[in-house]
Amino acid sequence: MHHTTAPTRLYPALHHDTLAMPFDAASAPWDPSRCEPLLYGLRGAVKTFRHRFLRRDKLASLVGRMVRDVAGGIAEGPIRLIDVGCAQGGLALRIVDRLPHRVANRLEPIGIEVSNHLAKLAHLAFRGRGGHCIHANGVDGLGDVERSSAHVIVLSGTLEHEVAPLALLRRCRERLVLDGRIVVKVPNDACVGRRIYGGRWGGYRWPDRVNHFTPQTLAAVARAAGLRVVRLNAFDRWPLSDSLYAVLGRDLSAAHETVEPSIACQLRKAA
Repeated sequence: MHHTTAPTRLYPALHHDTLAMPFDAASAPWDPSRCEPLLYGLRGAVKTFRHRFLRRDKLASLVGRMVRDVAGGIAEGPIRLIDVGCAQGGLALRIVDRLPHRVANRLEPIGIEVSNHLAKLAHLAFRGRGGHCIHANGVDGLGDVERSSAHVIVLSGTLEHEVAPLALLRRCRERLVLDGRIVVKVPNDACVGRRIYGGRWGGYRWPDRVNHFTPQTLAAVARAAGLRVVRLNAFDRWPLSDSLYAVLGRDLSAAHETVEPSIACQLRKAA
C-alpha cells in the first residue's frame, strides 16, 4: 500500500451509477517532460522503437485476434466493432490493416467520441467501410446502438476518464452478442512505476482521469457489471508496464443477466 499527498478517487465510485461523488480539485498535472526529461525521453524512445521497428501494437493485435475469432465462428454477415472513445478512428484502421482481406471486408466499425471535431474525422474514416461515428459520451452513445448487436467493444483509455464506469460496463454488456468480447486498456495502478513515483506517476493525470485500476479492482468492477474476465494473463498485467489489458465477456450466471428474447429462443431450441 502506498501513501501520497494526491487525492484518492478510486474504487468507491465503482459501486454507484450516479455522478454524485465528491471530486476534490487537483493541482496542475505533473509534466514529466519538464520534471524528469531524461527518463521521459528514454520512455519515448523505447515506445518509438517498439512501434516503428518491432511493429508491436498490442491493442490492435489483441482486438484483431478477437475479430478473427468472431469471423471463424460466423460464416457470413458484418462483424460489428465498437470503439468507445475512438478519437479520429485510428485504432479501427490499424486493425483493418492487420486482418485478412475477407475478414476486413466484413468489419463494420462504429465509433463513439465526445469531441465533435474528432467525431467528424472518425465518421469520415468509417463511412467508407460501412460504419459511422456517434458524437456522444460512452453511455449515451452506446444507447444509440442496438442491444445484443456488437461482437467486439473496445474501451481503450476510456474507463479511467468515465465518472460512472459501472454504468458504462453494464451498457457494454447489454450491447454485446452472447459470446461477444470487450477489450479494455487502462493505466496499471499496480505497476512498478506507480510504486516508485507515487503521486507523481505519469498515469495520474488529474482532473481528467478520475479512476485508477489494478488487475484486482478491474476484475471486481467487471463482475459487478455482470461480466467475466476472459483474459488477464501475466503479460496483460506486466508490472513493468504502465498499461493494463483485459478481455471481458458476458457472465451468463450473473443474477441480473438479461437475455434478449431472440437469443433466449435460440437457447431453448438448442436445449
